[in-house]
Amino acid sequence: MHIFPLGIITTANGSENATDLDNATHVYVVEKNNAEAIVTITDAGGTIKASFGLAGKDHLTFSKLKTDKVYSNTSNTHFTKIGYTN
Repeated sequence: MHIFPLGIITTANGSENATDLDNATHVYVVEKNNAEAIVTITDAGGTIKASFGLAGKDHLTFSKLKTDKVYSNTSNTHFTKIGYTN
């Protein structure tokens, strides 16, 4: 898979730092340490829609609505707005 970064790395540690990543619909997330991260997705009002665990030094991509916000329980989790190329 080849991704196209559309922004800089963002950390969003805790719900008070939740971000929509400039209205991102596709997000690359990586946990850069040896700990488990809990990534949470909320609607614009802060109601939790989904969450998932991310093992230490693991990464993945996920989709969200433009207005949805994301955050993690650790500052070792990095989020990047992405696009895809062929």
